[in-house]
Amino acid sequence: MDVTERPEASDAATLQKYDVLLSNWNTFGKPTVTNWPPAMRAAFLDFVRCGKGFVSVHSGSSSCYDRPEYQQLAGGAWKIGQTGHGPPHEFAVKIINANHPITRGLTNFVTTDELWHRTALQANIEILATAFSAPEWKGTGKDEPVAFTTKFGAGRCFNLLFSHDVKAMNATGFQQMFCRGVEWAATGKVLADKN
Repeated sequence: MDVTERPEASDAATLQKYDVLLSNWNTFGKPTVTNWPPAMRAAFLDFVRCGKGFVSVHSGSSSCYDRPEYQQLAGGAWKIGQTGHGPPHEFAVKIINANHPITRGLTNFVTTDELWHRTALQANIEILATAFSAPEWKGTGKDEPVAFTTKFGAGRCFNLLFSHDVKAMNATGFQQMFCRGVEWAATGKVLADKN
């Protein structure tokens, strides 16, 4: 595993040794940072399009909010003037698709976190889990998607909209879903299903 805070410095040769890329990186509002060189943009999209994986956590889905193709592979992102959230609070994450390899065998769980509402979603997503956005926490009064997948060419993409901070990432339910999601994005399967 390697970590970078400068994805714009990568290229096709850098990416070829990986099976999955993970983004919890965000520079929202600083378009000069997301203005990757054309070769990196192409390498990143080709990496996923040709059958590799991409996982985004929380605002990592909105890293390149100004690029439609990035939003297509993320499946959903923050949209200025539409998306929002109330203060961090306790809420239940409900598994609504128990047949997907990522969520198969997982149960509903409770976490304390920000809960996005009115996320700008792409049409081709497969929603795996939702959470109720309670009006008393400045929510919509509706179930909101919090975990979903999408395809980008032959690539597999997984998006977890919650887990704003380390405390939220310590929730067992998040860790299980996250690990299974990364494995699925990298390989197309989850080996825990075979145990």
